[in-house]
Amino acid sequence: MTAVKDKTAKADKLEASSLQDVAPDYWEQACKELMKQDRILKKLIPKYGSGFLVTRGDPFNTLARAIVGQQISVAAAQSVWEKVLAANKKKVTPNNILALSIEELRAAGLS
Repeated sequence: MTAVKDKTAKADKLEASSLQDVAPDYWEQACKELMKQDRILKKLIPKYGSGFLVTRGDPFNTLARAIVGQQISVAAAQSVWEKVLAANKKKVTPNNILALSIEELRAAGLS
């Protein structure tokens, strides 16, 4: 049992250090600004702020994927994302999303 815990701890440390190595240059400054502007984030960032979004190309797609993935399983998020892609003819842009009706967005699994 201890060996499993040791391997898990090592993997967690490796993952954390790998993530830290690829943090965007602006990340630290962005966190400072968010903590200055928002009283809730001021408490949460120091406690949980070691993670960050990893880009998937352009910033809008990164944000859209993050929103789709909130509070659902990875498999469910992937399913919703595939429906969003299909509704947007495989090109998710701000204009394409705005062109969809509420019904189309709900049919893709968004609420």
